[in-house]
Amino acid sequence: MSGVFELLSQPTDERDHDVPTRWALDIADSLSREPDRWTAAVDELDDGRSWQLLGFVELAASLVGREGSLRLAEQAAFALALLQGGPLDRRDVIVVADLLPRACDRAGLDFAAAVRAGCVRAGERGESCRDWLLQRPVGASLYDEVGEGRTFRYRRVPAGFDADDLLDRLERHRKDR
Repeated sequence: MSGVFELLSQPTDERDHDVPTRWALDIADSLSREPDRWTAAVDELDDGRSWQLLGFVELAASLVGREGSLRLAEQAAFALALLQGGPLDRRDVIVVADLLPRACDRAGLDFAAAVRAGCVRAGERGESCRDWLLQRPVGASLYDEVGEGRTFRYRRVPAGFDADDLLDRLERHRKDR
C-alpha cells in the first residue's frame, strides 16, 4: 500500500507541463497493473490522499481530451469508483467526474465503455459508481477548455463563477432526460 500512497504524494508542479503528465501516467500505469493494491488501499485513503486521487482524475480528463486514450479514461473511471463512499464530499467528486464524459466526447471515445471497464475493476464500489457516473451529462461543467493539441487542458473556472446557477441548470437537464 505504501507504493500507492507514494505515487499519490509525488510532486505535481503544474508550472512544468510535463511533470503532472508523468505523474498522471504513473498513477494510470499503477492502476492498470495493480488494481488489487489500489482496492486494498482505498479504505486507508485519508482526505488528503483522496484529493490527490481526485486530482489524478482531473488531470487524466485533460489528457484523455488531448490524446484520446481509452485506457486512461478507464483508469480515471476506476479512480472515481475507488473514491466512492470515501471521505470527500460527493459534490466535489461530481464536479471533477463531469470532465470525463466531456473528454471522451471530445476525443470520440465511448464514455459508457470506459466507465464499465473502469468500474468493474472496483467491485461493489464500482457498481455503485457506474450507475451515477453513466448519468453524467456531456456539457456543463465548472471548467473551461483551453488550448489545442498538446496544450489542451481543462481549467477550473474562477471563483466568481455562479456555481448555484450551474447546479440549477444541471438539475433541469437531468429532469429533462
